Amino acid sequence: FCNLKVASVYAIYSLVFSALNQLIYQVHNGCFYTLGQSYSKDREKYPRIHDAYDTLYVAMVFTFITVAYLLINPFVEIYTSGASDMNYVDHYLPILFSMIQLLSCCRITASNLVKIAGHAKKTIAQSIIESVIHIVLSTVLVQFMGIYGVLLGTITALLYRTNDFIIYSNIVILKRSPLRQYAMIGTNFVIFGIIAISFRNVSMALDGYLHFMIIGLCMTIVLAIIYFGVAMLFNVDARNMTCGTISKLFRMTKHK
Repeated sequence: FCNLKVASVYAIYSLVFSALNQLIYQVHNGCFYTLGQSYSKDREKYPRIHDAYDTLYVAMVFTFITVAYLLINPFVEIYTSGASDMNYVDHYLPILFSMIQLLSCCRITASNLVKIAGHAKKTIAQSIIESVIHIVLSTVLVQFMGIYGVLLGTITALLYRTNDFIIYSNIVILKRSPLRQYAMIGTNFVIFGIIAISFRNVSMALDGYLHFMIIGLCMTIVLAIIYFGVAMLFNVDARNMTCGTISKLFRMTKHK
């Protein structure tokens, strides 16, 4: 539906967020087996483990995606510095791609609980609805809004399915209200919004990849302190889990 130049811009932004998405999923996949075991062994204790893990996982996701949002355009400027066929830097794509990744990742813990609990077949209809929304809306909006229409179609489908996973996993499987999870995710979105608005007029000119990595590392540390600090205030079990992990790593290092 769009020309090749527009497709190349989409590909560059997608490349960055896809690579980041793979990193996030690798971290999650390492804990998926443990969550499954916890659900099988102790159904009463599982909700606390689920909440603690989800709180910390969402904090990690927002940390990485916020860094990506802030640095994606400076990276694209470096990456396409020799290209003169068109302007590859777009000021709307970072927020749209960030929203896609945030919505995709915020539903992961809930969607995995649906699989762990054996409810995957019961949610096939919702999966079909998500696909229909995605395809139809993207196909319609691309005619009027181009690349932005495709991304808005994706975001709309994800809004539906993410809410469905959160509601289904909490009400049907865990037998409780989903408001606590909404409050946790909403708090992170508020922090992301404040940071995005605060830096909307800030222009960062980076000298090269080394400068990019140094700035990225500093941003990651600062944002991790913010997001994980809020996470540990929000959930006592998440705080205990984090402190226990840090204490264990410290003892292992000291022993070596």
